[in-house]
Amino acid sequence: MQKLFGPKPVPLGLVPTAGGIYGHVFENPKVEVPKDLYWNIRVEFEPLQLGGENWDCSLALEWVTWPVRRWRDLNGMGLDQVRARDRMDGSFYLFAEHHPATFRHFKLRESSPAKFEADFSAIAEVDGGSGQRLFEVSGKCDLNFAGILVVTDNLSRKPATPEDANAALAEFLKLDDLADPRSEQWRYVFEALT
Repeated sequence: MQKLFGPKPVPLGLVPTAGGIYGHVFENPKVEVPKDLYWNIRVEFEPLQLGGENWDCSLALEWVTWPVRRWRDLNGMGLDQVRARDRMDGSFYLFAEHHPATFRHFKLRESSPAKFEADFSAIAEVDGGSGQRLFEVSGKCDLNFAGILVVTDNLSRKPATPEDANAALAEFLKLDDLADPRSEQWRYVFEALT
């Protein structure tokens, strides 16, 4: 990524506007992704003005595994607590493309019921057509807790009923602070009880 004496990342000074965090139970034995509860985080920013154009941009941190047994235990979780950092994936969306992003810092703090504040810093490797540049993307943003998903086709033992979805999630998380799953044909959605 960044060379010892290479160019310094350019701070973008982006203004976060919205964010969210959700979990999903997933497995894919064919590519050696074990069954686990994975967390995905997304931060949206005000459009970036470059070259006389406005560009939508966002930052994502996906496939995060934290040692939590309740969703509220996400409070205080950060990079140091990630169980499988090799699966974690960061990206920065700019110029209508996803670019790799390496997170230097990430920490969650509960800010209100079903909401967390994320404090983050990442280095994005952006190739906008004129060579690769490093950009620093950092800030704080409130993340709405969007619940937990159990997608039927994401599991080798496909849940066919809400009880099956409960059993799939209960392997990783206690269910007492989540509402009963809502069926949306191809997935079950567990929302927070606040």
